[in-house]
Order: sequence, then structure tokens, then C-alpha cells
Amino acid sequence: MNDYLLRYQEWLEKSAGWVREDLESLKFLPSRDFEEQLRERFGLLADFGTGGIRQIVRAGTNGLNDPWVIRVSLGLSRMVKSAIIAYDTRHRSRYFALLAARTLAAQGVRVHVFDEPAPTPVLSFAIRRLKTQSGLVITASHNEPAYNGIKVYDNRGVQMVPSRIETLKTHLESFGFFERVPEAYAYDFLGEEIKTEYLKEVSRENAPFDLPDGRRHLILYTPLHGTGGAYIPPLLDRFGFDCRVVEKQSRADPTFSTVRYPNPEDPEAFGLALTQAKGMHPMPEMILATDPDADRIGVYLLENDSYRPLSGNEIGLLLTDFLVRATPTHPERTEDRTRVLLKTIVTSDSVKPYALKNRIEVIETLTGFKFLGDRIEAINGENKEFLAAYEESYGFLHGDHARDKDALSTALLLGLLLRNLGSASRMIDRLQEIYREFGFYRDSAETQRFEGSEGARRIEEFMSALRAADPHRLFSLPVEAVRDYNVEVDPLWRADVFLVRFNQGMKAIFRPSGTETKLKIYLSAVGKTQEECEGRYHTLKTEITRAASGMLASLTTADPSLKDQQNRE
Repeated sequence: MNDYLLRYQEWLEKSAGWVREDLESLKFLPSRDFEEQLRERFGLLADFGTGGIRQIVRAGTNGLNDPWVIRVSLGLSRMVKSAIIAYDTRHRSRYFALLAARTLAAQGVRVHVFDEPAPTPVLSFAIRRLKTQSGLVITASHNEPAYNGIKVYDNRGVQMVPSRIETLKTHLESFGFFERVPEAYAYDFLGEEIKTEYLKEVSRENAPFDLPDGRRHLILYTPLHGTGGAYIPPLLDRFGFDCRVVEKQSRADPTFSTVRYPNPEDPEAFGLALTQAKGMHPMPEMILATDPDADRIGVYLLENDSYRPLSGNEIGLLLTDFLVRATPTHPERTEDRTRVLLKTIVTSDSVKPYALKNRIEVIETLTGFKFLGDRIEAINGENKEFLAAYEESYGFLHGDHARDKDALSTALLLGLLLRNLGSASRMIDRLQEIYREFGFYRDSAETQRFEGSEGARRIEEFMSALRAADPHRLFSLPVEAVRDYNVEVDPLWRADVFLVRFNQGMKAIFRPSGTETKLKIYLSAVGKTQEECEGRYHTLKTEITRAASGMLASLTTADPSLKDQQNRE
């Protein structure tokens, strides 16, 4: 505790503005709460995960604050001479963006800053279009309102992969937390022109997939208080769709007051949209929702006067099928190039037998769209044709305009698929046709939430115990193979991930979340019929729940501090 107190006192002495005020406010806490806050704020260093740095906006080494933004910007200034900065609608997003701009500009970096909140995929597009060496976006994506974060991009519009992040960290570690930054420094603003160019390019890429049917299909959209509202309605309007919006969620709101989490993966995020849709006559055929930085998209389809959600895996499978079916009419298609589909290892295997029949190469990467974007760039020099990339967590990309998942262009492609098939119910039918031909799959991502630094330690101990256990004794299902990515020889495949394959095609993948204090367990089952698949899935889920719960309970029993935390939870 003395170390934490010394760090607190140093920050209190050297900080200014809201950071100092935040630290001052801790003095009024009861002693036990004060000590816990010091442990949470100064016991760890915020670090880069799956989607950049994400932390609660607060003072301390384990928070997102002015010293961290300055430090990352100074580190980046050692690597690049030009950068674009974007930001979403969260608390202090614009403030942090302008602080990063001043810091970079003071180091001689030419800086462009979006003049209003902008989606992450538009940043990726802008980097590629303006040919800058890097980019930053201030966002915590779909996290809770208390969070914010920093994603860093390279000159390809790809979020920096671990090897580049390690270089960045080496540079930023040469700076302290209290470097002085000029109050004013010159940088340029990006206005409406980059938005216009983005919409024009995405429209051009998708025009070959459009088969007008003379109908204005009705689509309801909610940006969940984020950046997508300025892009998706005009994009759909260009192609003749009747796009309505959920007005209460179209206003920028850093508290995301109408939802628990601004995450289109969460069914509760669709609550207002579903209520509005059911009161409309006619009812919208499709409901779309995007997260605050508009890189993830969720979908509900109208079926018999009610709505059916699509999972991220189902969105990816349906859109891949659409791109394949539409390919023969695409003017840029060349027959001599192998088509390539990319997915992460935790994304459903349902596309693999489909790809095999259609002579599509499937490439897998670790979790995180940065790995997909990096691999897309690599295949461009291999006489291969990039078809699409997607992940189970509602991220999809097609086209050459960006190298990060793009909910905006995906929204348009979903609309074009709706038009192609004629109705939302026909989209659901098509999904069932694919399953009947290639096998039924059931995939899910189970999440165990933890709190703070103690929670992070608990997850770490769980993963260690999992690796140390004999899988044949730990699980009652027959184990066919295990793979520990933590000991991979190739550093590109090394990660805190543990895969267990069981008989009959069942598998479970364990990994800590790269953006929050969560343990994620991905389950997958397959069967020739839906009934067989569901039966295997429930068997798998029951077994994994039993084994994981037992391990967590044994760790809690072995460590009184963890038991105290569980009681507080």
C-alpha cells in the first residue's frame, strides 16, 4: 500500500485540471475505500489489448486520462511523421483527441483531426485515402459509459498488430507520465469532404451487388447514441431504401442513457427499436443497430409479425453467401485468382464446408480484427482475391476501402441482400438452406465478468489452472485434442488462448477478454440435423459450465481475498 500511496501523492502533486480534481476527491472516501481505489488506480498499468487501450476515465496509471493520452502520442511521434485522429461520442473523446493532436503536432507530426465524431472504419478509410503514416481513434467501442480508449493504426489503415504495438510501447516507456505539452499547436481539421468521399467509395464498391426490384424496403436503424447516424441513413437512402431511425438514440449521449451497454450484441440494446418497429405499419423488414464507433452491427429480421436476431456468425455466413452468389456479375471479378475468406479462430466453422464447395480458401487468425486486416494486406501480393473477413462479435468487412470492421458498409450490404432475396423471411430461409446442405452449427460466447485488479488476477489464475489440469480428468466428455496458444513457437500465433476439441465436432475455447475484465468461453457444436446439433450443444454447455464453475470455486476457496471479492459481487 505504501507504493500505491507514493504514486498517488506524486500524481496529486504533478497533475492539473480534472485529473487533479479526481485525485483530490479520493481524500473524502472512508479509509478502506480510499485504499481500494489506490490499489485499483495505481496497482496496474493500463495496457494494449485486443482493441487498443481501454480503461475507465479516471486518474492513475490504470485509467484513461491526460497523462496516458500524452504518453501514447509522444511514443507514436517517434514512429511517424503524419497522423489522422478520430473520436466517438463518449465522455472526453473530443477533448482527448485534441490533446493528442497538440502533442503530436508539437513533435513535428502533421496532424489531421476530424471536426466531428466519426466512425472507426471512416478513420481507416481516411488513412488509406490521404496516405498518412498512422491514425488514432479515441473510443472504447461498445464498453460501458465510464470507459474510453485509444486505438492506434498503421499506414495501411490496419489497427497495429502486437509487433508494432511493442515498438510503440518501447518508445512511450522513454517518457514519463507528466511530460509538458504546449497549450496550442497547429493541426488541420477534416470536414464534410472525407465523409463524402467515404460514402462515394462504399457506394461504388457495392453498386454491382444491387438488383433493384422497384420496392423501397423499410429498414429501422439505431446508432445507439454513436457515430453511425450521420452515415447509415444517407447511405441506404442512396440505394433507394426507406430508412427510419430511432430518434431517442440518434442524439449523441455519452451516458448512453437508453441502454445498459451500447452493444449491438446485447439484445437489450434493441429494446427501443423493437418497441418502435412493432408500432409501425407496415413493420420494418429489418432492424439494424451499431455501437458508438460504428464498427459492429446487429440485425433483427421480421418473421411472422415478430423479430428474429441474427448472431455475428449468421451475419457473416449470409453475407458471404450473398457475395459468392453475386460474384459472377461483379465487373472486377477475375477467374484466375483464388478467393479468400478470413475469420478468427473463435468464429464459427459453419463457413468452412460452404467455402470448400465454392473453392474459397479460408484463412484463420487470432481474435481481433487487426489480425484480419493485417492478413488482408498480405494476400493482396499473393495473386489472391479478398472476398470478406468477419468475426463472431458482429464485425464484418468487404471491399478495399478500409482495413477494419465496418458496420456502415455492412449495413448497406445487408440491405442489398434483403432486396436480392425479396424479404427478411427469405433471408432466414436461405440460412436454413445452407445449414441443411452443410450442417447445423450452434455457437455461443459465454462470459464471466470480474471486477478490478483482483478480478484480472482471478482470470489469470483460472487460465493457469486450466493449463495445468489433465483435460481427460477435468472434462467428462471425450477429449480429442488440446491446443495452448500461449506456447506457440510462431509469435504471430502466441496468445493467452486455450482450445479443447471433444468428440463429435464439439469444441471450447477459453480466453481472457482483451478489452474488459472478463473470461470468455466460446462453445461450438455441429450436427447433421438441428435437433442433433442442439443436443450436442446443450451437452457441451452443461459440461463446460460444470468444469469452469468447479475450477473458479476451487480458486476462490484457495485464496481468501478472492472469496471476499466474490461475496461483494
